[in-house]
Amino acid sequence: MSKRSFTSANKEQHSELEESYKVAREGVETIGLRLVVDNNKAGEMVVKMRGETGTLFIEEIQIEKKYRRKGFGTQLVRYAEDIARSCRLTRIELRPFTTDESSMSTPGLRQWYSRIGYTETGDSMYKAC
Repeated sequence: MSKRSFTSANKEQHSELEESYKVAREGVETIGLRLVVDNNKAGEMVVKMRGETGTLFIEEIQIEKKYRRKGFGTQLVRYAEDIARSCRLTRIELRPFTTDESSMSTPGLRQWYSRIGYTETGDSMYKAC
């Protein structure tokens, strides 16, 4: 299992992103990653790579409430972008929605993805690599 170290936006917390699983089936590789901050689970991300379409799909990004608004979500998205580039994929897609409206609404989440370079196309958003 691979690991990658991060530091929170305010440089107060050290974190690592650990690969928790990897599954390849029918031309789709799924990778699950766990975000650990100060030895506590702080979130997770699941991405799917479709080589035949050149697309990495961000299936899920989840950050625990006490770790939100510290830059970890942005770091996870940037890491997904790094994975896509290293695998020579040409596009990243996602369908932004939230199940926790107390933190950020779905329209707010869409605006956040727009600010970091993603373009809306109906229910989905994408970014070229």
